[in-house]
Amino acid sequence: MLIQKFEKQVTRTPEKIAVKTEKRTYTYDELNRYANRLAHLIETSPPAHNKNETVILLLDHGVDMIAAILAVLKKGKTYVPISPAYPPKRISYMLIHSQSSLILTHAKYQPRVKEWLEKPETREQHISYLTIEQAEEIHTLPQHNPQREVLAEKPAYIMYTSGSTGKPKGVIQTHENVLYYIKNWTRRFSITADDRMTLFSSFCHDGSLQDMFGALLNGAALYPIDIRVRETSIKLSRFLIEEKITIWHSVPSLYNFFVNTLTGKETFEHLRFILLGGEPLREYEINMFKKFFPQSILANVYGQTESSVDSIWIIHPQDTVESLIIGEPLDNTRIFVVDDTGKETDLLKIGEILVACPAISPGYWKDTVTSEQVFAHDPEFGRLYWTGDLGRVLPDGNIEFAGRKDFQMKIRGFRVELGEIETHLLKHQDIKETAVINKITGNGSSYLTAYITARQELNVSQLRQYLAQELPDYMIPTYFVQLEQMPLTGSGKIDRKALAALKKDHLKLKRTYVKPATDMEELVANTWKEVLNLEEVGIHDNFFDLGGNSFDILKVHGMLEEAIKKEIVPARMFAYPTVASLALFLAQECGQQEPVKKDIPSQRIQEINKAKDRLQQRGQRRRQST
Repeated sequence: MLIQKFEKQVTRTPEKIAVKTEKRTYTYDELNRYANRLAHLIETSPPAHNKNETVILLLDHGVDMIAAILAVLKKGKTYVPISPAYPPKRISYMLIHSQSSLILTHAKYQPRVKEWLEKPETREQHISYLTIEQAEEIHTLPQHNPQREVLAEKPAYIMYTSGSTGKPKGVIQTHENVLYYIKNWTRRFSITADDRMTLFSSFCHDGSLQDMFGALLNGAALYPIDIRVRETSIKLSRFLIEEKITIWHSVPSLYNFFVNTLTGKETFEHLRFILLGGEPLREYEINMFKKFFPQSILANVYGQTESSVDSIWIIHPQDTVESLIIGEPLDNTRIFVVDDTGKETDLLKIGEILVACPAISPGYWKDTVTSEQVFAHDPEFGRLYWTGDLGRVLPDGNIEFAGRKDFQMKIRGFRVELGEIETHLLKHQDIKETAVINKITGNGSSYLTAYITARQELNVSQLRQYLAQELPDYMIPTYFVQLEQMPLTGSGKIDRKALAALKKDHLKLKRTYVKPATDMEELVANTWKEVLNLEEVGIHDNFFDLGGNSFDILKVHGMLEEAIKKEIVPARMFAYPTVASLALFLAQECGQQEPVKKDIPSQRIQEINKAKDRLQQRGQRRRQST
């Protein structure tokens, strides 16, 4: 199925670029031979492990990840993607729940993997591991295509998403279904061998499949980009222009970060499509598209992990947009809006969005109860999936998205069940009650606020560290608010509407404000105040405790890099979460041992003062606009 299509493409365009990163470029033939070596490496694992159908992939974003996915599929096995950034407890759960007995990872993660496999809960599963580096070290590994027969209904992957019960759930998808979506993707966006496509999505998100196979089954070039490691705001626009990228695909939040760095002087003449999905599209994204990309086409991609892509809404720069709709269904896909009885709703009446499509997921891994609640088979329409999304049918027949019927949302394209966060908060020995609320900023973006009642005053840093043991970073609330008591409804339940209306968003930090004492500390503090819209930042304040997230880090990075005239790797900034530590790091990057005024050359002081003046001017313009 998928692999046969890829291997046929290799024979058609062996010398064409398949994957390109900042440091490595692979042609189709080179990528195929690399994947073949990894596939044959999997055969070297103990026989008992080799018989297992699932293989854990614990890999960084890049060429190795792509080759490993191809290798697992070439062996007729099912891959289970896990981000190395996930907390150890979450990874251990996935190792056990997926019933995998083999891990394919990087050599640098060996110590961590060994530690996990020695834990009592995983030791009984007898899991072994291999590193991708072994594919280069073992020179006898064959490079030819493995001989195997992969059935269409064979699971290609198990992708874990947030679960309302407090544990992640694994969505199964088959080779046949993935191929269905890629064929639709190819046709809707007219993908050819001339295209150059971005790959921003983590391989733990199904958007990565659309990009990866959308490119590799059509002879196009794929550009994996980890923005936290490689790209700054300035480099990203230059990268798109220099590499002549034709198709951008990302979540709206990443796109928003990108467009907010543009000046309007850039010309993206090769960019055909901007594809946005994983989060609800807003009017803001459409306005920015019309402003900066008059020669491109915008597409709103609607779907879920269970059904990958349901519909696509195409928007041209000259189009007048009156409603935010989910667009035209894919071929052989039907979308309905139904009430609680399963009957189609009347026009303009809100109901649940129901998808009928032959390529819907077979269900959740080892969870028949939940599978039966949201999946079904209909003699006329085939496989059905109750999405949990709300919508309404407009008079012109289009469906307008209207939010969720449950406590689920999307953060950076990842599904977040608020119940999973609440479950882990309630395990804290001092927390009595909690409710996690999705709130909206002034520009329409989402963030999480956790409201709690507790037996004693709690510290936000400790709460973050506590949740980080179980949850990935995108599931940790931006703010924590400690209340004397929760507001209740007439039936005695927590009144979430009342919480959503509260203005207070910060849990009082147990810290003493210390004013910046050096030019570098003042520059960092002013930058944080500008990005996080705060009045006061001390040198011991923690960026994440103040509500900052990974995209905010990138904004800070671009502004500081411009100010000190030095290139900084964005990921390095995560290691310096306080003003004092980051200022010291930046001073050392500038060749200074201590970030004090007397040690900074006069020319550097002038540059820093100019940067501070620009920040103050930005802040004044921002306050005037609001």
